[in-house]
Amino acid sequence: MSEGAIIDGNDVLIVVDVQNDFCPGGALAVPRGDEIVPIVNRLAARFHNVVLTQDWHPPGHFSFASTHPGRNAFETVAAPYGPQVLWPNHCVQGTPGAAFHSALDIPHAALVLRKGMERAIDSYSAFYENDRTTPTGLSGYFAAFHGCFWPASPSTFVSATRRRTHGVKALPFSSSRTPAAAST
Repeated sequence: MSEGAIIDGNDVLIVVDVQNDFCPGGALAVPRGDEIVPIVNRLAARFHNVVLTQDWHPPGHFSFASTHPGRNAFETVAAPYGPQVLWPNHCVQGTPGAAFHSALDIPHAALVLRKGMERAIDSYSAFYENDRTTPTGLSGYFAAFHGCFWPASPSTFVSATRRRTHGVKALPFSSSRTPAAAST
């Protein structure tokens, strides 16, 4: 997004999982992941509407390797919704690792959306849990507070958004923790 991009009161910035466990020293650290925090703060200051997502797993979450005796982190197991990568315990509810990075400064964020709370379903998306049918609640927020049409599937939403906004703008992000990169 260029500095000259027009951002109005209808635009929403979604800041995804800027948490201690995904930063250097965390349980599932993204190398140099903390370096995005000042950039995110500057970008968020340009938006009236900001949503923060927060990985918020209960102890013993299905995606944790420790929940599967004899299995190791980064192995894959079968889940009812498809293959599931096993992760080190991370972003456990109420722990310092689940907290937002201390330098994240977005006091005007209107919503903190906690995801991955269902013990048996992981969540990489701000919109749906990994079973691709359980909504996280973000669609209800958009419908209630921003009057957005929300179709039945994430891919339909992207198509509808492209028609409404003449293109989706996304900041590229690559993480070693996601099995595959998403595309718009």
